Amino acid sequence: IDETVAATPGPKDHTSAELKITQDTSVAALHAYGNAVGAIMRNFPTQNPLKVTADMINNDDTTLKAQLDAITAAYEFMEANLPKIPTPQPLVISHIELMNSIGGMYYISDGLRKNTVDPTKTLVGLSMYKSVTENLLEALTDIEDYLKKNNVSFSSTESGSLLVDNSH
Repeated sequence: IDETVAATPGPKDHTSAELKITQDTSVAALHAYGNAVGAIMRNFPTQNPLKVTADMINNDDTTLKAQLDAITAAYEFMEANLPKIPTPQPLVISHIELMNSIGGMYYISDGLRKNTVDPTKTLVGLSMYKSVTENLLEALTDIEDYLKKNNVSFSSTESGSLLVDNSH
């Protein structure tokens, strides 16, 4: 089984070649970047795909598959749109980590959604969950820290407020 799992393709590995990298690191450019990322992150699912899957299996409730489909579609949308954001050079590494983490969440959710069709992909996804969520948190923290360090702030009505906590 280890060989089968090892041979199963994982999520897409995003690179800087996909990005629109900009040298503009002005507060205005960073503000626009934060709002663009925040607008995409507004699509982040509020439900945990592992819990939805567990509930679906434990309660033999196939109607929960629609929730898993919606979670998967949200991650797919985010993964497709994050590379389109003009990314300031100093944030490229963090942005790639964010794209890879969201891509990992898409892979995991898609694997859970197909658990009866492709159980190997489900197992691979489950084995990745902890590291993907840790990398996602690290990428978001790095972006927040960089924006704060460069005096970028957002009002509570702006999408960038999802990334930067201005409350303190």
